[in-house]
Amino acid sequence: MQTVNSKTTPNKLRKRPWFVLLLAIGFAVTGLCIYLSVMSLSRPYIGANLKLDNQQWVVQSLEHSGLAHARGIEQGDIVISVNGQEPADFPQAYIDLKVISSQLVEQLSIDSNGETIKLSVHDSKIPSANIQETVILSIISLLFLSVGFFVFIKKKMNNASTVFYLVSMVAGLEFLAGLAQERALFLSFELQKSVIILLPWLVAHFFWIFPSKKKWLSRLPHAEYLLYVPFIIMVVLFLAGGHSAGQTTSWFGVAYAANLALGLLFSLGLLLHSYITATFIRVRQQTKIIFIGMLLAVLPILLLVMLPNAINGTKIVPVRIASLTLLFSPLSIGYTIVRYQLMDIDLLIKRSIVYGLMTTGLMIIYGLTGWGLYEIMNNVGNTSLTVVVVFFFAVIAALSYRPIIDRLQGWVDHTLYKDRYDYKKAIRAISLGFSATTDMKELSQFLIVSTTQTLGLSAGCLLMPGKSESGLSVIFATGRYEHTETQKKLVKSIPALKENDMFPNQAPLDSNAAFFIPLRAGKTEVGLLCLDGKISRAQFSADDLLFLHTLASEAAITLQSSRLLREVRSRDKELEKAYHELEKRAAHLEESKVEQEKAYQNLVENKKQLEESYLNMARTLVLLQESRDRYTGGHSKRVAQFARAMGTQLGLNEAEMRAMELAANLHDIAKIAIPDRIFQKDGPLDPQEKTEVQLHPSRAVELLRFLDFMEDALPIIEHHHEWYNGSGYPHGLKGDNIPLGARILAVIDTFDAMTSDRPYRSALTADEAVAELRTLAGAQWDPAIVESFISAIGMDKDTSKE
Repeated sequence: MQTVNSKTTPNKLRKRPWFVLLLAIGFAVTGLCIYLSVMSLSRPYIGANLKLDNQQWVVQSLEHSGLAHARGIEQGDIVISVNGQEPADFPQAYIDLKVISSQLVEQLSIDSNGETIKLSVHDSKIPSANIQETVILSIISLLFLSVGFFVFIKKKMNNASTVFYLVSMVAGLEFLAGLAQERALFLSFELQKSVIILLPWLVAHFFWIFPSKKKWLSRLPHAEYLLYVPFIIMVVLFLAGGHSAGQTTSWFGVAYAANLALGLLFSLGLLLHSYITATFIRVRQQTKIIFIGMLLAVLPILLLVMLPNAINGTKIVPVRIASLTLLFSPLSIGYTIVRYQLMDIDLLIKRSIVYGLMTTGLMIIYGLTGWGLYEIMNNVGNTSLTVVVVFFFAVIAALSYRPIIDRLQGWVDHTLYKDRYDYKKAIRAISLGFSATTDMKELSQFLIVSTTQTLGLSAGCLLMPGKSESGLSVIFATGRYEHTETQKKLVKSIPALKENDMFPNQAPLDSNAAFFIPLRAGKTEVGLLCLDGKISRAQFSADDLLFLHTLASEAAITLQSSRLLREVRSRDKELEKAYHELEKRAAHLEESKVEQEKAYQNLVENKKQLEESYLNMARTLVLLQESRDRYTGGHSKRVAQFARAMGTQLGLNEAEMRAMELAANLHDIAKIAIPDRIFQKDGPLDPQEKTEVQLHPSRAVELLRFLDFMEDALPIIEHHHEWYNGSGYPHGLKGDNIPLGARILAVIDTFDAMTSDRPYRSALTADEAVAELRTLAGAQWDPAIVESFISAIGMDKDTSKE
């Protein structure tokens, strides 16, 4: 998956002050949302709209969740006073408009059938319907904030994620500003209008830079900020006379509708432009998916507004539909961004978190339902019946909790994680397949066939360094890539690979490929994996990309190991050929003792050179293996130094010393075949992983057994993990049945490991390591060898590693 450096260092922030500004605005909006939510929960709203009818002010309409409805006020009741003023003292603006919106009413006195009812937003009794509405809208607002923050935190220091963060913040703020407006909070009316004016241009700004930045005005720096000119003009017009007595004026209503329409059409135009001018397949797919996401925003409006209005015969206002579409667009766009990896966000949410959210949600539903039943039964006035109903609800909730949670968890596993678990199984199977052969052609075929079958791809091929113009040649192919002409076109269309290329490469349109995936082992370019789209024409999911990322890492290491092994075997054949050639020459020089001796010396020298060449190749494999983990760097070199000291201490002869040094240098050569996911794991290994690790002594012997000069070193390498009491591996040898060199190497190897840092623990001191050796002497190690080693390293001297 694409990897992005997300560290927001102070230097980066200083270079991008606009980013800091946008970030500060986002956090300020979040704080304002929290404030408005808390304030809305702390006071009710009147919920009564008033009108002037026949020179008398009466109640025109009531909000169902308002305080007026809860106190029994009815439509047509006569107004006595508003905010402490009697109708005769009302401002002229109220009289001209002949209406008073409920958002302007903080105190209200009503004559209802001869009874005077006084209401105030400072009333300590808040209707339950009022609280429910506030909680629901606060949760919706929190959902908007969460979506925006999630995308932002997953893609820090990114223009598109930052603007989307602001879009989500502003959309969430609009819901809470509407609540505050109903409660007549200070400047809430102005805030709510400003937010809905700003939103279309924030959405347009997002589509300006995503999925690809537009270059219409590339000569002007930060030209996208010109998008906010209409917003500034609208705010000035609004403050200059666009509203009166809590109502927008008619001319400003026209300007408001034009602003919404212009912003929405401009956003759709930017999407269309991205689709038409797309250079890469992935950009075109992103544009299509994001457009569908915009259409999804219409669904809540269809269910919540258009359908009820059509049923009730209420007029459907296009401006309201447009504004609601923009309001819900962050949710639908955020879903498509995360679901279809449009910004390469790795959605790896632990099941425990998802389960926790489900449990919390179910408890909230139970709580709200119980509370609603209590309120309903409490209004009936029968206390005994209320207790019985609530008790039975509690029993039903307790009995149904476990089955509901189990069913929800099963649905989550099937819906969200099924593919991920299937892919993990596929990765394990492919890893085992990689370890079953070292032949490059077989590995290539296995890689391509396994990948295309697992993901259901129409075609795929593997390219590796070759003699073509691009430096790459097709090793194995399926589908349309099996044709020679297609391969030639593919090789010509491959972009030059650079070290900073990210995974996956975006394939150019003329290649018809979905991905170009570079295969690298360290800094070595091993090859290139070219994959077409799915046979079903479905998009690649987050789990698909995670599978490809893991597969690419393991395939690169396996192919690199196979290539190095092939080179080693090629050198081995050269060595054998040289031996035969030198033997022939020696036969022709039998008549001349001087010449024979000279030829023999040449033979010995060439043999030493070829042996050294092979050893250098083998040491390269060891260094490559040790470079994968900073904790094991230099391990083989230190073990060889200890081996020389032990040989001297025990009085080994020259041949035994040579065998010990060779074994010490190459005992871990086969660990290069162990995958990184096992080798760098910072926790305990499972049985399958432990078995994989325990194969490395036998694999090392298999790799080195063709070399005559390694004959005496092979038993040491093969048995250096045997235990003195017979519980080691690979053959469970016991006591003196374990070769002497293997018993020596076992003590040295363990001592160096204990005094080195590991991902799962810190290094022991030399004294602590010696104590551990003595503790397990007789069980894991030969007691005599342990004491000889302790004497050889001289504990009275500095035991730190060289």
